[in-house]
Amino acid sequence: MIHLGGSTSICILLWLHVPKASKLGRVQVIVGTCMWAATYTHRFALLVYRNFSMGKPRTSILVENIHNSLQVKVRLPRPWEIKPGQYVYITMLRPGFFSILQRHPFMVAGSEAQDHDFQLRIQPRAGFTNRLLARTLGGAREFSAFVEGPYGHGIDLQEFGTVVLFASGIGIAGHLAYVQKLVLDYRQSKTKIRDLLLVWHVDNKYQLDLVWEIMNSVLRRDDLPAAAMRQDAPAPYGSGKIDRYIGSGSTSENPGIRPAPHGQNLSVVTRRFGFIKD
Repeated sequence: MIHLGGSTSICILLWLHVPKASKLGRVQVIVGTCMWAATYTHRFALLVYRNFSMGKPRTSILVENIHNSLQVKVRLPRPWEIKPGQYVYITMLRPGFFSILQRHPFMVAGSEAQDHDFQLRIQPRAGFTNRLLARTLGGAREFSAFVEGPYGHGIDLQEFGTVVLFASGIGIAGHLAYVQKLVLDYRQSKTKIRDLLLVWHVDNKYQLDLVWEIMNSVLRRDDLPAAAMRQDAPAPYGSGKIDRYIGSGSTSENPGIRPAPHGQNLSVVTRRFGFIKD
């Protein structure tokens, strides 16, 4: 809202500054103001269209405190096409007196093709995210919100045979959507990728709980040969696969997955306190 107020003031001041005798200057100010108005009108129209739908609940977010980090599930009345590497802006009526005037950008951590929802992972800092964390100390909370986006352009990784991703701490949120998309494309024969290695340095073991839901869903979709080197629970006899999962940070389970000897699988290795856990 500050940007809107500032840009409006600039348009008014330019109009007052340009002499009436300068017709060309006045025309330029009018053209620029019309372009500015059209841009904001388009954004506002998209905001209303994407957050409201007749006969359906408006946009809401479910916020859960996971060891002092935030897991956010955004529920939309209309489906969005979200690509890896994109981000959204969230505006809320609460928490905070001026929250309705603020737009906060967050990277999309994951989405489901058959659903209208997507997820965010947030590391609370000062201000808005810290107040949101305080509201969730008693348990998961649902808030009304306006979501704007998606914005940004990701990287096309479909032409690579092997992809290696590195992340540290909450930076894993930027890779989760890529992992989901690459595994889905592999199952549908839309990509050349055969090996995907995600190396993640976690600041503490509880950060594993931020991604276990998304990563376990991805791992269950990924076809893995039974010869994979991993101490996981075996799948039903004769299935040719093993059941893989990311262990919770509150347990002593190993969180990593080693690649199969001949590739063609998803590998996850988490690095904590200077050691490779697998």
